[in-house]
Amino acid sequence: MRIHTCAFSPSSQRALAYSALLCVSLIAPRVFGTESTISILRKAPLGLPRLTSEADQLGKKPVRGDAFEVLSLTTDQHSQLKARGDAPYLAIEPSSVWHRPLRVQKAGANYVTFTLNASIGSMISVGGASIVIETSLKDSSYAAIHGNGTNKLINHEVPLMLFEAARMATLDIVTIKLDKGAGTWAMWFRDTLVAEDMPLPAPENGLSEIHITAGKGGAWLCGLVCSDENPLFEDINDNGVPDDFEIKTLGKPLNANARAEVLADLRVAWQVARASSPPSEFVLTTPLPDSFPEWCAPDGAPLHGMVGALKFSEIKTN
Repeated sequence: MRIHTCAFSPSSQRALAYSALLCVSLIAPRVFGTESTISILRKAPLGLPRLTSEADQLGKKPVRGDAFEVLSLTTDQHSQLKARGDAPYLAIEPSSVWHRPLRVQKAGANYVTFTLNASIGSMISVGGASIVIETSLKDSSYAAIHGNGTNKLINHEVPLMLFEAARMATLDIVTIKLDKGAGTWAMWFRDTLVAEDMPLPAPENGLSEIHITAGKGGAWLCGLVCSDENPLFEDINDNGVPDDFEIKTLGKPLNANARAEVLADLRVAWQVARASSPPSEFVLTTPLPDSFPEWCAPDGAPLHGMVGALKFSEIKTN
């Protein structure tokens, strides 16, 4: 597997700690993974590996076509469809609210995935699960993601980049699991679990919607998908741990009625195994920022003022 890596300057050691950061390459890039893998993933909505009929070629069971939906990015008086290069997005005006209904949800767990660039102060509510974007207290070039209306912390930060001169946090392939039965929600950035067992309030008026309240710099929504199953990996018991890891570790998927401490230990074991494994393959087209931090230039080459489509692969941090 070929990994297109980013070069880091000595002054940007903080970037090394951000293992989910994205490396960039332009049209005709040196691809991440095999050519066949890239070709398959390009067909998947938001690069989600199970949402393509060819998922079995990636070693994954595809989600049935009637079990997921790519939602349209409907416009209103405070939003409009735009594009940068070949990357379309919905531009939401500063300090305004955009919303739309989600897919009719089945009993049990449901999944909503989005890709969004959001300015500081933006709030995203998905079926009652709510996060807010704030400036990191550790480094002002990063944004901190916090759970809104809950005392549970989300220990995750993402870089801030300029999009049409507005500083925005890059939220790429964020998946939220809504479990109404348990009254909780969980969140992944790519396939890294960053929040779990967060309290889920009942949605207002019983309606499941997504609400994006843009900060003073606006927000760009680049895609939105709803799924009846985890779109990242097979998870028959909806506990946030891949079935294949459970089978490898326990001999079978964990019982749905397993004690909470057993599930907690299993989740920790999965995250440890995930951290020591090669990065997962994702392919996504999204708008380029106005320029890139010096540590995010492929092979150390400076990139400035580029406009087009950004092809993603995960960064190699050693």
